[in-house]
Amino acid sequence: MYKTIKTNVIYFKSGYDTIGESISNGNGDVDFQEIIPSPLVTNNLDWFRDNWNTPNNAFHTVWGEGYVQFDTFECAPYPIFNKLLLDFINLEFVCYYTDHISNCGIIDCTNGIVSHWQPSKALSGAVSNLVDFRLSYKFLKHLSAF
Repeated sequence: MYKTIKTNVIYFKSGYDTIGESISNGNGDVDFQEIIPSPLVTNNLDWFRDNWNTPNNAFHTVWGEGYVQFDTFECAPYPIFNKLLLDFINLEFVCYYTDHISNCGIIDCTNGIVSHWQPSKALSGAVSNLVDFRLSYKFLKHLSAF
């Protein structure tokens, strides 16, 4: 079965130095188990979809200056973004997500307020085909007026 890979990037406006250990495992990979732990023994994909919005943990983690990038299958992990906002109330960040099938958006978490913006399908198609996530993020950020 074909699975869509969603690229997620969290840009930290503040708190970048403190969050890394809280959201990653010992290998430096973003680990949803550190944020919303699953039951000890479960192979129930419904639990993962219900609690993480994706059937698998994050993979392909890349840490950069002021951001972390990771991939997920099928969907952006909205519950993970929400839990970060609740656990780190003073943390300010922007989540950008995209796949290569015309689905993308920005979630801005600033001052305890969450704003979510998704472009029209036509714009999504153009943005999703940009290879460099930094370029597509800047383009979306400009369009969304965040």
